[in-house]
Amino acid sequence: MRYNWKLILAVLLCKGALPFSDLERKLRERGYCKVDGRTPCDSELHYVYSQIRGKWLDKALEHMDDKVTALYAKFNEFLNEFPKNENWTSW
Repeated sequence: MRYNWKLILAVLLCKGALPFSDLERKLRERGYCKVDGRTPCDSELHYVYSQIRGKWLDKALEHMDDKVTALYAKFNEFLNEFPKNENWTSW
């Protein structure tokens, strides 16, 4: 399959603790990274994730954190404060 691996890597960087099977389901539901009517299966996602070197992953996450900080800093948000109600998990 010829997937857009840049899109898949972006998804993998943001997956957090989400199991690969749930990630596959979410991608399929949204039609994300679809090629020939097919999205990557959980084993393909896991394989790609396992090939990312730790140092590269750390650097990519640091870069993403910097981008998010720059995005929200212009709105004068307090980036080290978190909501204190029950809805914080629904972001």
